[in-house]
Amino acid sequence: MNFLKNFFGKEEVKFGLVEDNDFILKNYPIVSYKKYMHKFVKQPWVNRCPGLIDYYSPFYVMPMWFDLEIYFDDYDPDRIDIECNNYHKERTIGWHKEDLANTRNIFGNKVYKDIIKLSTPWTFKMPKGYSLAVRSLDYSFNNHFYPFPGLQYDVEPIITLPILLRRDLGSFRISAGDPLVVLEIIKNKNLKLKVVKNDDELLSHTKYFIDSQNTTIPKGSKSKVFSNNEIQGLTKMYNKFKGK
Repeated sequence: MNFLKNFFGKEEVKFGLVEDNDFILKNYPIVSYKKYMHKFVKQPWVNRCPGLIDYYSPFYVMPMWFDLEIYFDDYDPDRIDIECNNYHKERTIGWHKEDLANTRNIFGNKVYKDIIKLSTPWTFKMPKGYSLAVRSLDYSFNNHFYPFPGLQYDVEPIITLPILLRRDLGSFRISAGDPLVVLEIIKNKNLKLKVVKNDDELLSHTKYFIDSQNTTIPKGSKSKVFSNNEIQGLTKMYNKFKGK
């Protein structure tokens, strides 16, 4: 079995294939979310915002590993045709039927009545106390499909994807290599949330930020200074501290 490895100190997270398949590993591996960074974030004025750019750093994307075409009948809302390799028809594609999913009662007639369930070729192993969060890509406002968000634990290590289909947007195709879902490695530790009033630690922390708005940060030994009060001033300061 082939594995991709990511390190957290001495701890190790492993993603691998259920079957030995060098073609998938070479052409459609799990990759950094940065590869699919949305074009809105790449704009000249947006791409200096660390909150939007750095957002992609800790996440990964599982791309589609085969071509899948879904055809809806224009006259029969309950009819659907699936076109793909026979191997995937038999071993990859399953369904959560309407009597279990209850999708149309909840989401309306714009969705198909059954939820398609993909059994992916990927498996994973994590250190104790970690799990895998799976969700749809950001900015998919009018996507033809919506992977349901959820956590998966490596006690059942093969990654499966239940996906809601948008019937109202018509027939569509998911091609091999298209981004399918976002993967996030989660540490299962519940932090206590506390809403406070006049908390010294929080007030001090916030005051430090407010005071920094009136400071100037040198850009270099022979260059001008810039103020945090200017447009994107705080972003520039953050980027300078990071060496950008």
